[in-house]
Amino acid sequence: MDRATAQPLRKKPAARASLAAGPTRRRGRLPSRRVGALLVWFIVMLAFTGFFVVPVIWLFLAPTKTDHQLVYWNPLALGSFHTFLRTWDEIYAFQAHELLVWLWNSARYSVGGVFLALACAVPAGYGLALTQFIGRKVLLSITLIVMIMPASALVLPLFLEMNLLHLSNSAWSVVLPFGFFPFGVYLSYIFFSSTIAKELLAAARVDGCNEWGVFRHVALPLARPIVALVGFFEFVSDWTNFSSPS
Repeated sequence: MDRATAQPLRKKPAARASLAAGPTRRRGRLPSRRVGALLVWFIVMLAFTGFFVVPVIWLFLAPTKTDHQLVYWNPLALGSFHTFLRTWDEIYAFQAHELLVWLWNSARYSVGGVFLALACAVPAGYGLALTQFIGRKVLLSITLIVMIMPASALVLPLFLEMNLLHLSNSAWSVVLPFGFFPFGVYLSYIFFSSTIAKELLAAARVDGCNEWGVFRHVALPLARPIVALVGFFEFVSDWTNFSSPS
């Protein structure tokens, strides 16, 4: 091999090194962009956290301060434990310990509404998602329409219905409407239609399960996340519902 052919061969490693250095420099720019994006994301999340957490912290610190301290002290300042105990005694003794009665009634209504909502919403969502029957689309449309209706528009119809059934001024007049939870039906419908495979249900039918057996032994165990989610939303909705019990 002469010198003319050997010289280009010697330049090939240098060319490879320059090609290898090019992507390395380009790759070096990506971490800086990612660090900037992560920094912006962290600042935004920190702002949202402060926006939601600071009022909760103030809520826990407020009972430890007197009225004068609430007005003139720092909102996040800590008062005294003695003031906290005195505030709790005043709340507990309000109207001859009515607070315990209110808490018991709220817990009774909420827990009863959760059981009724789960017993109605989850099977209804399963039926709308995985079974075919006449009027299925109509029922789904009615569920969506009722879900977007304001709760205040249903107060008078519910009162007239409970009065017609002679259930007014009773716990059932509060618990029974709580069991009607169209948002839970829609959540269950979305879960069953997008998560449960129809082939799995068909295999259970081939093995001899009826429709109730397919739902009880196959679909319901797989639907534990949506059951917990519907129960959580129903409990929060019932606990913060002040129009129906009044």
